[in-house]
Amino acid sequence: MKRFSILLLTFLITLGLSSSLALADTNQQKIDAPDSDAIEIIVNGDPLALNVSPVMADGRILVPFRAIGEAMGAQIGWDEATQTVSLSLDNKEVKLVLGEMSGMVNESSIELDVPAKMMKGRTLVPLRFANEALGAKVEWKADARQVLVTTLTQSSEKEKFTQANWVDAKKEIKLRTGIKMKYVEMGPKDGKTVVLIHGVTDTSRSWSLAAPYLAQDYHVIIPDLRGHGDTEKIKMRSLPMSLFAEDVVALMGALEIDTAAIVGHSMGSYVAQAIAINYPEKVDELVLVSSAATRVGKTDTWNTVTNLGETPYDREFVEWWYWNPNPVDKTFHEYGMNEVSQLEPWVWQAAYKGIMTTDHSSFLGDIKAPTLIMWGELDPILPQEYQDELRQTIPNAKFTTFENVGHNIQWEQPEKISNMIKQFLQEQK
Repeated sequence: MKRFSILLLTFLITLGLSSSLALADTNQQKIDAPDSDAIEIIVNGDPLALNVSPVMADGRILVPFRAIGEAMGAQIGWDEATQTVSLSLDNKEVKLVLGEMSGMVNESSIELDVPAKMMKGRTLVPLRFANEALGAKVEWKADARQVLVTTLTQSSEKEKFTQANWVDAKKEIKLRTGIKMKYVEMGPKDGKTVVLIHGVTDTSRSWSLAAPYLAQDYHVIIPDLRGHGDTEKIKMRSLPMSLFAEDVVALMGALEIDTAAIVGHSMGSYVAQAIAINYPEKVDELVLVSSAATRVGKTDTWNTVTNLGETPYDREFVEWWYWNPNPVDKTFHEYGMNEVSQLEPWVWQAAYKGIMTTDHSSFLGDIKAPTLIMWGELDPILPQEYQDELRQTIPNAKFTTFENVGHNIQWEQPEKISNMIKQFLQEQK
């Protein structure tokens, strides 16, 4: 299966590549090299043998579609009427239309630097989909004229941050706000920082499925919020979003991180909003996942939480709380439910009280950071009307809907949400 995945990735590498491959520097200048020079592709340290060499056209690398696909044993399709080339292999369906500036990997649309085209009677496609499709780390070595590819299965980040050792991977630091905070750190420390903030009663584990994809390109920080996970628990009647925000900014300061992309899910999105409102100088980009502009006035949920009082929450309640419309990773799900089961009732009530008293609607319009809003259309907590209000309060934000997905997008579609976040961040360069 590992060999099969490598073959699939190899093909997708020839279909696409991140902007850093097509561009020689962060200013995205075209590669300065003669088109006639041979280009070599190295996958996990091994040269990739091709019967037809890649070519350079207009400063972009293009490769022959059929030669690579047939070498892999994939099913290759061509629709003359629609000018569409396609590949079918394992659980991946890839389609590109000649002349168009986007392609499809399964149901995800990915923007291209240049379109697929016909040259000298052969269909050539741009190196563009690698990062978006499978999360591979791709580097262009201009001097050697080599494309270096490291698959996710080769990533030490993925091997280190498994569900079984997630807790052991956490670091601890004393904050100026008076608590000892636990957090997970992954990815290159010299890269741009992305802070991932979890939701109510969750922990940093909430982002564990998506974070390894982001960590291939970014320095990722994932805290356990105050009262949650393994961070110090100081009993409080209410946990306001402003206090969570102050803790996260204090963590950034303690780690000498001046600015970052702030990403928050559910309650974490309210914390992200509070950071953008109260500490705008700290926020490069803002990503709100399953969010709203005002308090979530779900009276029935609030009553359920408060009526349980100080007694530990049973398995039946936790399973109800952790329900998702689509299957999620079983190991992740089991660890997550066990952690939620161990959370003291006062944390549930204090955090939910903080949510119920949150209303940022008067301030969201002042947010200057580029903002991406992501919402699952099957979200039972934050339905369409909340999204309409949120879009009105942040009119310049980019809005993305995940079809047939619920509240926990990063659990149900971790790879897709990571790729979309990366694409959004790359667009801001």
